[in-house]
Amino acid sequence: MHLDGMTLEELNSLIADTLCILPHRCRPLSRMVYQKTKGNPLFSVEFLMSLVERDLIQYSVRERCCVWDESKIGDEDITDNVLHLLSAKMSGTSSAIQSAIKIASCFGTCLNADVVKCLSCTPEYQNFEKSIDDAVSEGFMERS
Repeated sequence: MHLDGMTLEELNSLIADTLCILPHRCRPLSRMVYQKTKGNPLFSVEFLMSLVERDLIQYSVRERCCVWDESKIGDEDITDNVLHLLSAKMSGTSSAIQSAIKIASCFGTCLNADVVKCLSCTPEYQNFEKSIDDAVSEGFMERS
């Protein structure tokens, strides 16, 4: 597994698709989100959801599209918002998934499938591969 961030263009496409607007219209928002998340997919999605939940991104009936306040979003501190959301999300997962993520983080951004299989063959980590699969399915990690 290799964990790469999204490029600005990929993030812009994601935001455009999510908000149902043309990519050139959401480019300023995408730049701000990219700057704050460095393209990390999980941080980006969580940050966007927090912006919507706090009405910093809203649907405008008058304009018939989503609108946002660039200055307020620019002032947002991603550390407070995303880390709080991720912490809440992590606390809702099983201890096996939490342990698997901790172990995987020791290998950096790339976790070799052979390492996963090797660890899974030991009695202490016999469920490691399943826990990694669960972490992937819950959106904490991605396969490449």
